[in-house]
Amino acid sequence: MPRVGQAEADEQPCLRLGEPVAVVGAYGPDWCTTMREVRHRLEQPYVKCTVDGDASGLGDHEVLVRWATPEEAQARKRAQAQRQVPLVALLRKQDAAAKAAAERQTLEDAGQAGLW
Repeated sequence: MPRVGQAEADEQPCLRLGEPVAVVGAYGPDWCTTMREVRHRLEQPYVKCTVDGDASGLGDHEVLVRWATPEEAQARKRAQAQRQVPLVALLRKQDAAAKAAAERQTLEDAGQAGLW
């Protein structure tokens, strides 16, 4: 079992001595949903936390929370930008179609509609 400050075999970032961590637990009749919501909220780019549910000594309803390293934060931002690529492309396509329709309507209103 790895100790604090010792790298794990699967290359996960290790805890540094003096690094503040918290153990977050979810309780109640629907603790699974609560845990999913907590995990989602803490891993947002503006929160800058890393959630580790695989740390040793934790129960199913607990996760370890620590500050994210700059590399983890950048990787998270890149992943979010990658997920948004189809949406950005769709928005640009819709904007272009709306602009073309408005231009076509302007030409029709001016009496310059196409003959065919």
